[in-house]
Amino acid sequence: NVVYNEDEQVSFSTNIFNITDSENSTGTYTLTGDLSDNSAGVLGSSYSNAGLTVSFTSGTLTVAGTKTLVNNYLNGLYFTPAQDYASNFTIAWTLTNPTSGLQTTATQYINVGNVNDEVINESQTRYYTQNGYALLCPTDPIEIVEGIGGTYTIQLQLADDIGVIGLGESFSSPVNWSAASRTYTYTGTQAQCNNILATLR
Repeated sequence: NVVYNEDEQVSFSTNIFNITDSENSTGTYTLTGDLSDNSAGVLGSSYSNAGLTVSFTSGTLTVAGTKTLVNNYLNGLYFTPAQDYASNFTIAWTLTNPTSGLQTTATQYINVGNVNDEVINESQTRYYTQNGYALLCPTDPIEIVEGIGGTYTIQLQLADDIGVIGLGESFSSPVNWSAASRTYTYTGTQAQCNNILATLR
């Protein structure tokens, strides 16, 4: 098995086989690696050689060359995941012997860990009239774009004691507002949090 975190390029390193057939040192082996989900990402290698024929199409890697060249390619094998792809998948490997035409197959399991994306240094200027209010995100709302289920918690903090953050409740008792820390906190689903972010003032 290969384990990696979402959005990380992973090197297969020792988690990959090599061709050990001693009878065919110069014949052309054909190796295919078929992703169970074509949208998972791309297989590639840090090794290249003019004697190799390599393609990656519709989720299938095909490598053809001598035993030595194919093994060198496998030793540099890596996987680049599609952005935000966070599902487990498999790679079905098939190796074709150049003399007999016999095929050897194996299945490799790839386990992906979820990583929470964060909004960092989201700096936006807002203007308001004295004794009035301003929507925090009137035309370009901050929003959660990666849906992995469950609940999210959003927190917004005022740097100075200049007012409160809320949904338009009474100034003296806004819901989810902490006067001590000048922080607004809300926990809910992705849709609920995005709705809050679009209407806060």
